[in-house]
Amino acid sequence: MANDLFGILRTKIDHTIRQNTIARDAKTKLYDEVAQHSQFVRERSRAFHGRKEILNKIKEYIRIGPRKPLIIHGKSGFGKTSIMAKAAKDAPSWLKSGVPGVIVRMIGITAESIHIRQLLRSMSQQLCHMFGQDTSLVPQDYRGALNDFNGRLANAEPDRPLFVFLDSLDQLSDENNARALEWLPRELPDNVFIIVSTLSEDKYDSYQTLKKLFKDGDNFVNIPDLPETDAAFILEHLLAQEDRTLSDEQHDSVLNAFKNCPTPLYLRLIFEETRLWASYTTGKQIWISDSIRKVINALLSRMEMKHGEPFVRRALGYITAACSGVTQSELLDLLSLDDLVISDLSQPMLLSIKRCPPVTWMRLRHDLQWHIVERTADSEWTYRWSHTQLHEAAVDRYLNQKDKAPSYHSALSELFLGIWAEKKKPYPGNETGALRYVDSHELTHNVVEPSGKVKTLFNLRCLNELPHHLLHSNQFKKLKHKVLLNFEWLLAKLRATSIRAVLDDFHSALLVEPGDKELKLVADALQLSETALLRNPLELATQIAGRLADIIRKDKPISIGDPKKYPNMVRFMKQVKNASIPGFIPSITCLTPPGDVLYDLLAGHTDVITAVTAASDGYIAITASKDTTMKIWDLRTGRVTKTIEGTGDQIHGIRMCMNNLLAVTSEIGRIRVWNTRTSQCVFKVEDYVDPASITAAGKNAELLVAFYYGENVMRSWDLEHNFQKLQDVKVQEGDSIHKDQSLCVSFNSTGDNVLYAFRSDNMAYSRNAKTGQLVHSLKTSRTSASITAVAISREYYVVSCRYQYMNLAEIHHLELFDTKKGVFLRFIKGCTIDRVTDLMINKVGSHALCLCTSADTNTTEIAVWNIETEEHKHLARHAKVSTMGVCMDLSYCLTASKEDRALRIWNLSRKINDREGGGDKPKQREGISDILTMKHNSRYVVAKNIGNGPLCVWNVVKDKCAAAPIRIERGLVGEHDIVLLRNEKVVVLTDRGMSSVSEEPKPVYQTIYIYDLKTKKYERKLTGVFIVPSQAHEYRLLDGNILMGLSDSRDHLICWNLVTGHVVHRIKTKFKEMERQQRLRKDDHGNYNGHHKEDRAKCLRRETTAMMTPWERRSETQTARERRRENENEDEKKRKDEIKKEKENAIEQYIMSEDEKVIVCSYFAHHMCVFDVETQTHTATLQMESSMLYLFNAAMTPNGTSLVHANYDDWDKVSYVTLWDLKTGQVRKRVKNEPNVCCIAISRDANRVVFGNEKSIIKVWDPMQKNSLRKIKGYEGMKLGVGSKMYLIKRGTQAIVFSGDISLWDLEKNTLLALFTPDTRIQCMEVLLDGELVILGMTDTSSVVTLKLCGKDVEHKKMSIAAPEFFAETTGDTDDESEDEEEDASRS
Repeated sequence: MANDLFGILRTKIDHTIRQNTIARDAKTKLYDEVAQHSQFVRERSRAFHGRKEILNKIKEYIRIGPRKPLIIHGKSGFGKTSIMAKAAKDAPSWLKSGVPGVIVRMIGITAESIHIRQLLRSMSQQLCHMFGQDTSLVPQDYRGALNDFNGRLANAEPDRPLFVFLDSLDQLSDENNARALEWLPRELPDNVFIIVSTLSEDKYDSYQTLKKLFKDGDNFVNIPDLPETDAAFILEHLLAQEDRTLSDEQHDSVLNAFKNCPTPLYLRLIFEETRLWASYTTGKQIWISDSIRKVINALLSRMEMKHGEPFVRRALGYITAACSGVTQSELLDLLSLDDLVISDLSQPMLLSIKRCPPVTWMRLRHDLQWHIVERTADSEWTYRWSHTQLHEAAVDRYLNQKDKAPSYHSALSELFLGIWAEKKKPYPGNETGALRYVDSHELTHNVVEPSGKVKTLFNLRCLNELPHHLLHSNQFKKLKHKVLLNFEWLLAKLRATSIRAVLDDFHSALLVEPGDKELKLVADALQLSETALLRNPLELATQIAGRLADIIRKDKPISIGDPKKYPNMVRFMKQVKNASIPGFIPSITCLTPPGDVLYDLLAGHTDVITAVTAASDGYIAITASKDTTMKIWDLRTGRVTKTIEGTGDQIHGIRMCMNNLLAVTSEIGRIRVWNTRTSQCVFKVEDYVDPASITAAGKNAELLVAFYYGENVMRSWDLEHNFQKLQDVKVQEGDSIHKDQSLCVSFNSTGDNVLYAFRSDNMAYSRNAKTGQLVHSLKTSRTSASITAVAISREYYVVSCRYQYMNLAEIHHLELFDTKKGVFLRFIKGCTIDRVTDLMINKVGSHALCLCTSADTNTTEIAVWNIETEEHKHLARHAKVSTMGVCMDLSYCLTASKEDRALRIWNLSRKINDREGGGDKPKQREGISDILTMKHNSRYVVAKNIGNGPLCVWNVVKDKCAAAPIRIERGLVGEHDIVLLRNEKVVVLTDRGMSSVSEEPKPVYQTIYIYDLKTKKYERKLTGVFIVPSQAHEYRLLDGNILMGLSDSRDHLICWNLVTGHVVHRIKTKFKEMERQQRLRKDDHGNYNGHHKEDRAKCLRRETTAMMTPWERRSETQTARERRRENENEDEKKRKDEIKKEKENAIEQYIMSEDEKVIVCSYFAHHMCVFDVETQTHTATLQMESSMLYLFNAAMTPNGTSLVHANYDDWDKVSYVTLWDLKTGQVRKRVKNEPNVCCIAISRDANRVVFGNEKSIIKVWDPMQKNSLRKIKGYEGMKLGVGSKMYLIKRGTQAIVFSGDISLWDLEKNTLLALFTPDTRIQCMEVLLDGELVILGMTDTSSVVTLKLCGKDVEHKKMSIAAPEFFAETTGDTDDESEDEEEDASRS
């Protein structure tokens, strides 16, 4: 019993030690991968003998260097892996000069190497290390990794060649159809040598694929039978290693058997058999089977007889069934859970506990010492078969014949699910069962590092193995519930691996059940969230909820008894809200939901893309990038077929000509023509400084046509006949207008004719590129048209025209003209959200497409017109403004933005004729311009739509009120009105006109409406008032029916009574009285607002004498010195007069304290003024003679006692963050050297200040503590800048930061707690209830979005709001209502 307990404890301790080791080495995963393959190469090459003819062929290949891979092939067991290992080790010595880089991947040695996506990524990362490049630029997806790997091969140089050895292509998994070998380069760059190996049997499709790819066969090397002389030498070497000898009879028996199967593997297997022979073993006892499979079967039979058939069968079956082997602890757990094994082991020995003794396995392991090896998988050591033949024999014997494979996969899935970890498992004769003391296989566990930091470790074995075993044991339902629709499992796998690894699991499941709507929904949501999750996996809950909330909420049965479309998603969404990692959960769908066309990424460039075009057939594309390369893409496979180096980083236009033989690029002042086969520039046009828009004409696009902006000249060249210049024609009479993009030109042509137009004109023109003659003048159907783009199909000239539509909108029409006669035929109407700048026609001429971009929402939509049916719809939408696009085939539509290093590729053909959900023309999306909060009832906010649309009242506390506003008020607000809110009262300033009271007419608002949202009635109308116009944010509604705003001269504040409409008081400065009081308060040392008089004098002396050389100072006369000082005094007097005159400046900006008692005004001056709102008095002046004081980046405490802002000291030439005491007007504290501050916040007691700068660094400063300034580095992609905001919550322990994204920070632990990355632009935001709720207004939806931090460990305060409900939208309680309560109600 003691020994059993010792074995269990040892296994557990070993498992824990290994996991801790894994955690420490997680950052060196690539190095570990490379080390495993390098170690294997050393082991295999150490005892290598023979095969000189094969090695000589590899050496010849390396020295001659044909530009295609070398293929080593042979039957299984012929020793190709050993040959590859020996060649990889010796290859560097075969070079006459240079130091090569060597990449070796013995596929199957590690679990990662069998997956082509991970294999390509690891090799690309190794290439990055070799050539000093950034590994973070290596894409995660398969296509991106493929193109990245092929692109990085070109970095090899003559003195730094590159050898790539890839052994056992047949071992690649089915993932991404890896054995089709589309990832393998057909033609290699210079100085690159790729040697691959594969089995040549017909059942291995990789060899058949290679024969199709390289039909000439001159790069194939076949491995012949092992010569008998080599076999005899190897046998002697093996015997010597073991210090053994064979008798002559035994020796002859081995070599005679070898003649039947002359392979290295067979020789090794029969050598292992000879180890069992004694010196006296003779006759039939030394008979050897004549094939590899028979020898292996004999071995397995002997093991079963010796160690027990059930034990051996199940142990070796588990090793065979596992996709990447099993660890020792896993194998012992599996055997301990196997009742057949335990029953078999209990007969010869008495087991005190139901547990397989480790010694039992170690005996079997010892007997299979060579046949089973330990390899790394998921950063742990696992047992696997040493050769493919052994694995195949075990599959046939254990998984196909005796026990079926699903039984092994089922047992493995139970182990990784931890079903029997703390639960008694029944066994025959005992239903109660017994504990088996197996690992619980929790997904994560935390460890405390020596620094005190808590680190999360992940159970990679469970995360990578469990989906495989559930799928192969036909437990699809459990796969859904326990894995793919288990949020904690998804979160753990995403954090431990990558988004692509998670999507691979979904795709594998969907191959089995392609009609599963729930898996498809979640998979699409994950794919849409890929960009955000690559940046921060902890955002998973936010992204899922933000895309699926409305879909799940609206998923109701059509009638009683009908099932839901997504029955399991309510449970899944509940897990999302109660995740172990807190996240912002949006109240509604505010991110792009699944359902539209999804895009894939084509990655390969290392810098942003600057231009893109496609060939006329639509299957080939070419891109230019800032990385100074052009890449040619095969869109059907998604791979880069060629990279042209040294093209420059200023290309803004590309066209393909001469049947894709030539690529023409346009830059500022230069056009170049490149041969795509030789990668050489064959022609240049550098005679003209103006930028040009290029296109091609002619049957085979043999005419290059360039339209030059500014000159308004068309020039053409014949690319087929020595680049002869054909025409130089002015396309506009009179003076030219030098303006970029003033001309729009068709992408393609019809014959020799090209179509062009001047933007905003109402005429388009067709001109012959060869003759320069004007063919057709096309006048739009109405003179009010403004042309925005042109295109040509076989039958039509297509002209996009912008027209005024109603009052505030524009609409685009496509006007069609006959290409033969040039007459107007008809028009196709668009919609008000179309924004056409470039127009594309697909190659068959059936559809027109354009990219509709919106800088306001930061989104792009692909709009499509069916030219024949005149149907118009928007098919796809994505975040970012895509400025480049091309589409010749609807299956391959390409888009890219100025920030993208990858192309988006869309397959529009699937939905182009789909009328479900996409047939109607899209409606204009009205966003929210402002969110107004109710001061005394924080459960409500009022959203004001962009363009002064309707006012919508939202209850942001109730979950069930999240989907729709509880009150919509239409018609309250005009186009130019100002809307203000004070609790339930809405004040509208309207009827803007000119005042006739003053001598000089001035603009005023003459009417005020006061509307009660509660009663839905106008409470009051005031006419004949004179309210000075200002920006909406410069008005304040105060208690007592007071409206405060700026005067017409902006030198003081005015308060109007909203009952009478009259001015009740004015808040003005009183500088003379304030200066008198300040002189009385000034201390004896002359201190004044943080500066000393003597400091200024010293500064003046330094400034003036610094301009003089030492000898000038020594030779300066008394008179010159006095004159210089007089000038200094005069300059100082002027400066003081200027500062004094600043007291007359207008108010530039003001901020008010939260309690509405204190106002601070800035004047674009060296001072700011503090006012008491209740007494309307000027209480203090904040003055600093060395610095201009602004409120752009400032924050005030809620009670108005302190102000913090960023300022620049002109004397010290240093930036500061300064904290002021608003009661005394003195500087309390300031922190030095803080430039580019763009947002700032202060706690209620002014004991903490937090600010962020343009480097996306957040700094925490506790002014009352010494040396308290500390930094928090922003997350990847964080962009603090103009418009960023910061809010301190939870007594200054947390901060909410708006920087385009919304982030929540723990300021005590310096960590990011939660992040929300929107697809579209956030227009406005408010923080309510001390950060419990974040209210957002988006630019593309009129719905208010409420973010709430949710999670398993998140404690929410009771949202007790004293004010009653105004609108009776709920029963009157203020508790949150969850979706579960709504679900129960719907069922009842």
